[in-house]
Amino acid sequence: MIRQKTASGSAGPRGSTPATITRRRAIEIIGGASLASASTSVAASSFYRWRGRVLGAVASMAIAGVSADKAAALVRDCICEIRRLEGVFSLYRSQSALSRLNAEKSLLAPAPELLAVLTLADAVHRSSAGAFDPSVQPLWRFYADRYARNPNRKDAPTDEALARVRRAVGWRHVDFTGERIVFRRRGMALTLNGSAQGYIGDQVAALFRRAGLRQALVNMGEVTAIGHHPSGRRWRAGIGQPGTADHVASVLTLDDAAVATSGHHGTHFDAAGQLSHIIDPRTGRPAMDATSTTVVAPSSAVADGLSTAATLLSTKQIRRLAGEFPGATVYRT
Repeated sequence: MIRQKTASGSAGPRGSTPATITRRRAIEIIGGASLASASTSVAASSFYRWRGRVLGAVASMAIAGVSADKAAALVRDCICEIRRLEGVFSLYRSQSALSRLNAEKSLLAPAPELLAVLTLADAVHRSSAGAFDPSVQPLWRFYADRYARNPNRKDAPTDEALARVRRAVGWRHVDFTGERIVFRRRGMALTLNGSAQGYIGDQVAALFRRAGLRQALVNMGEVTAIGHHPSGRRWRAGIGQPGTADHVASVLTLDDAAVATSGHHGTHFDAAGQLSHIIDPRTGRPAMDATSTTVVAPSSAVADGLSTAATLLSTKQIRRLAGEFPGATVYRT
């Protein structure tokens, strides 16, 4: 399902009017709005909170309904699990499974978590007609290096330069089984930033549920809501207006669901903000559509992958994409 949302604040499921916030975030989902809304009678201090970084991005957890001691113990367990999974998915740890795969171009006996994310990536790739492609990492590195040397440069890469890099891009050249992952093209590398954070969020939520938690909010870059808000209402997540990260354009309400958002106006390679970090693998160039795409789904990993893919698709294509993942709803702002 796809729904259109306007910057005037038209609501999603059981939404509310926009509110201005002062905290700037690259991610458009404002998890904090779910915790400290003036409309709730439950004090923000009733939550046990953790804030840190996961895969280089700001992350947080908020727990209600249990003692502070139990919440603290659960958070410690979650941090251990997060660090373990960073050892699988991180692009910045030289000994992570993903970094070793990118360096060596093959990996024996891959971790089941890595295979799970690759399997989901394969499904989103197929359903998005190639718009979602984790093998885009060589292009991302090309742009990052190009503008790190001169963030103010105005000339666009030539077609010839992009063609050389694109020879190392193509999901069909990645083979993976339970025994081995291998790249079939020279220079290939993967980024799982379009799904790994969501996967980690799902694992944290699963740990909470196994421990009997019924009220929690997990934000690993994507937001997973467990149960409902202690006040009795649903959790709320604010969706930022594209290009104005200090303004909540609309609010979604969540109950045992996950939400992720992507847009071309977040992080940019160049100082002028003209080159989005979201690269279309089919053209090799950053896509600069001004819209933001938000996905609500049963799992954070699915919401993460679909929101990334949908930023590169037409409305008709998004409808087809969402239809292949039960329970997924796409909002375009």
